[in-house]
Amino acid sequence: MEKLWFFCKRRLNHLLKDEQGSALVFSLFILIMLGIWGGATLTLSTNEYYISNNSLKGIQSYYLAEAGLEEALVNIKNNPTSFENYTNTLETGNYKVTYEQNSENNIVKITSLGQAKEGKKELNAKVEINKTLTEENEAVYEVKLIDWW
Repeated sequence: MEKLWFFCKRRLNHLLKDEQGSALVFSLFILIMLGIWGGATLTLSTNEYYISNNSLKGIQSYYLAEAGLEEALVNIKNNPTSFENYTNTLETGNYKVTYEQNSENNIVKITSLGQAKEGKKELNAKVEINKTLTEENEAVYEVKLIDWW
């Protein structure tokens, strides 16, 4: 029994001291972990790029549509009897303004569509135009923004 114990102890010591190849296994393990970490980082950064790019297109489209709406409101205040659809191109994209006039209640619906690359955003506004005559028979127009969305 003592011989068996001595043999097992000797064999166990030999196995514990024999470290040939362990550096290779450890190096491969570290290399695989770095590869997984690098791949995950690359995937995350690529996704963040696409998300921020889409967000930028949406924001630019919104501000282009808002610029078109503001310009249309100024045009109506300056000339409340003429409504011509138009398109304007800027550095970041373009916007298209269209008018729908309801002659029954003097309400004009303005639609402004902003486009920046693949992004699109539409803003709408309703404007009421009231015409009154002065004592000299001159037309005076009152332009009132009812709602926008």
